Amino acid sequence: MDIITVRNLSAQISDNKILDDISFSVVQREILAIIGSSGVGKSTLLKCIGGLLPYTGDVRIDGYDLQKLSSRDIALKIAWLHQVHTAELPYTALNFVSMSRFAKKKFFEGTTKKDIEAALNALRMTGVEHLADRLIASLSGGEKQRVYLAATIAQGSDILFLDEPTSFMDVQNIQQVFSLIAKAKSLGKTIVVVTHDINFALRIADRIVALKDGKIEKVGFAKNFFDLILLKNIFNAEFEFAKTDNGKTILSLCY
Repeated sequence: MDIITVRNLSAQISDNKILDDISFSVVQREILAIIGSSGVGKSTLLKCIGGLLPYTGDVRIDGYDLQKLSSRDIALKIAWLHQVHTAELPYTALNFVSMSRFAKKKFFEGTTKKDIEAALNALRMTGVEHLADRLIASLSGGEKQRVYLAATIAQGSDILFLDEPTSFMDVQNIQQVFSLIAKAKSLGKTIVVVTHDINFALRIADRIVALKDGKIEKVGFAKNFFDLILLKNIFNAEFEFAKTDNGKTILSLCY
C-alpha cells in the first residue's frame, strides 16, 4: 500500500526551477532513499512532500491531499530530521526531545510523564541517554545529531523524513544509525532518507529515487543500482565495486 504518492511535482525558487515533473510513490513500511549529486534538489524534494515548501502538482500523504492538511496534521503523520539545525538551542537534550511530542498534545498542555518517558526511551535508543541534562549548545556535532534523531523517534509519527542523518557522525555512530533505521522499519515506520552517501543508500534502502538536474533519473529497487554506468550518469563520477572480507559489495570512488 502506498502511503505517499507524488504526481507531476515541480518547484522553483524565484525564477529558478529546482524540480521538474517528479512522480513516484512510497510504500508503507519501506525505506526509500533519495540520492543524487549536490544541488540536484534532494532536500528541496523532501521539503515539498513534507509541506515545508510550495510546489505544483499533487502530493498525497496516507491518502490525504498535503495542501489541505494543517501543520499539526502533518506533524502527526511525519517526523523530521532536518539537515541544518540551530546550534545554540537553550534547552537540555531531554527538554528538546520532550518538546518533539507537541502535535500529540492539547493546546497549552504541559510536558507530561508520558512525554518524559518517550523522550528518555528515544535518547536511550540513540545512545545518548547520558546527555539528557546537557544543554544542546554544549554538545558536539555528532552528539547533537543523535539527540535530533531521538526527537524524531520520540515524536511517534508513522513516517520519518531523514535529511542527511549521518552528518557530523563518526563511523561508530553511523553504524548505530543503520541499526536505528532498521529497527524503526521493524516497528512499522515508513522512512524517506536523503543522502549523498551512495553506499548508505545501497545498504539501507528498499528502493531508491535518483535525481539529476531536477528530474528523476531512475526509480527502482536498490539492487538495480549496482550498475557502474548508471551511477556514473547520476553522479558524473567514476566508481568501481569491491568485495569486503565478509563478501559484501561496496562502491568506491575512482581517484
